[in-house]
Amino acid sequence: MSAPPTVGFVGLGNLGLAMATRLVHRGFAVVATDLSAHRSRRITEVGGTAASVADVLACETVCVATPDDRAV
Repeated sequence: MSAPPTVGFVGLGNLGLAMATRLVHRGFAVVATDLSAHRSRRITEVGGTAASVADVLACETVCVATPDDRAV
């Protein structure tokens, strides 16, 4: 069986962090970023990787969880 793909995540607020955490717990490698450095660091506490936007966008699958389009 092959390893799950790395999933990129933009936005680690209440919804984004919960979704990214669930993916980490299910065995996915998660590379994530947020406008807030504090929120970006939170993903590392559950086993994900805080990264640059460029690293996130290099992932095969990217999820976006932002409050509005201004944050994208």
